[in-house]
Amino acid sequence: MKTKIMLTTDWACAGTGFSEEMKHVMYRLAATGLYEIYWVGFNYVGHDLDLPDTVFPDIPHTGATIKMLSGVGPPMLYGLKGFQRNFNRFTPDLVFSIGDPKNFEPFVKEKEKGMPFPYITYTTLDGVPIPPRFNDIFRNINVKLSMTEWAMREYHKVGIQIGGHIHHGVNWQWFSTNEFQKTKTRRMFGIPDDTTLFISWDVNQFRKRQDALLSCWKAFKPESKNAKLFLYTDSDMAGSLGWNLENLIKQYDIPRETILLPEDVYGRRKFWEQAEPVEFHRMIASMGDIYVSTTSGEGFGKTLLESLSLGMPVIATDYSAIPEVCEKGSVLVPTYEGPAGRYRAQDQTRMVDCGIVNQEKFVEAMTRLYDNPDEAKELGIQGRLWAKNFDYDTMIIPGWLNILGRINPDLILAEEVLKGMK
Repeated sequence: MKTKIMLTTDWACAGTGFSEEMKHVMYRLAATGLYEIYWVGFNYVGHDLDLPDTVFPDIPHTGATIKMLSGVGPPMLYGLKGFQRNFNRFTPDLVFSIGDPKNFEPFVKEKEKGMPFPYITYTTLDGVPIPPRFNDIFRNINVKLSMTEWAMREYHKVGIQIGGHIHHGVNWQWFSTNEFQKTKTRRMFGIPDDTTLFISWDVNQFRKRQDALLSCWKAFKPESKNAKLFLYTDSDMAGSLGWNLENLIKQYDIPRETILLPEDVYGRRKFWEQAEPVEFHRMIASMGDIYVSTTSGEGFGKTLLESLSLGMPVIATDYSAIPEVCEKGSVLVPTYEGPAGRYRAQDQTRMVDCGIVNQEKFVEAMTRLYDNPDEAKELGIQGRLWAKNFDYDTMIIPGWLNILGRINPDLILAEEVLKGMK
């Protein structure tokens, strides 16, 4: 008999890191024949999907199907009616949530109201309610997993015991390197062969610090070099989560011709909340020579892992989970020392400080790889080999099967019922 898992997170095509991770994990679990997956999406209207040849060609086709169920927004907004309806309809053995802990709270409250179910969470450090509320949330979660060893340590510091960690993965073979295709694509989009293309596809959120990246770019003096910076991201997130990049470029007085946005390269804006076709993303991303990120911290760092898988050297902030992901093939730039290297953001929902990258050293790293293309190439080779340690099929899925295989839903449910009777 198959174990039925009900997943609650962003919709499979929402374009977020959570949805991207779960589409790869859950479809592969379904393909084993051991699990039946029901996906309650927080975004858009769901439907049945036969995978992956029409929707997700980057997932090996094995006939796995997941039932996609509609949702109308985050659980704290739509009152869990969709979850309750689908839970009663499909009677899952496990409920699985990935993402910000603030999204877990409504489900915990359902358990407290007499709707017991085995509950597994796979979480970042983003969106963690400040004490003591997080204790009330986490104590009613049966199995708590973090996305990195770093996150697990941070949870332990504040008294939240995490059962273990399992990394995000990457479709390593899919993000393969092909110099001929790279050159062909660059020429198609008008990028000369001899131009060093620095690239970033970090989401344009405040905490990703595109302001710092642009400041570093100006100090790099690109007008004196044969180099461009391609910010492959949503160029206008002002008023929501991030920056208007055109405004920043003007304010910092950066030569506009040295910067590329999606509108410059392929003539339209890239919307952060809407995933682009995977083949298109790979094609555009593979044009880069050096990946750059001045992020203030990462719960995992999926974009960094994708760039390493493409054989691209990485320059990134040496903070949070990034050293775990970028142990090889990368130049890690320290934050400023002491209090100058930290700041507090989203103080109600982030229990860790953000890191402020040392911009002078970041510029030095950019200059070093620009001036030494052989070193950059060697780092790219090392990085691609390192990224194989995060391959879904050979590394990540066996880990999930091991964890899920040790969970006994019947025993957890019995304990839940007995706890409710006290």
